[in-house]
Amino acid sequence: REIVNLLTQNMVGEGPAARPGKASLENVGHALKALAKHIQSAGSSSVALPRLATGVGGLDWADVKPLVEQHLGGLGVPVIIYETYRQGVAADEKLH
Repeated sequence: REIVNLLTQNMVGEGPAARPGKASLENVGHALKALAKHIQSAGSSSVALPRLATGVGGLDWADVKPLVEQHLGGLGVPVIIYETYRQGVAADEKLH
């Protein structure tokens, strides 16, 4: 198992006062393209993602979902999207 961090937000400000800004669809596309290459080279058997860039990133899932489908949909591995977080409840991906 691996954990990969996808950067979808540019930093606002400089130095110690810098903070993440809003995500952009361009950054999401670049991150997903890089993730797809990683999945292929690593031989991953599945991938799980949150609703990428829709929380703090501020994007609408209706705009992000087509990018996920475009970049990850043709890889031939299950892509699991965690749409709702429930504290203390284990997710069942049904990957047996």
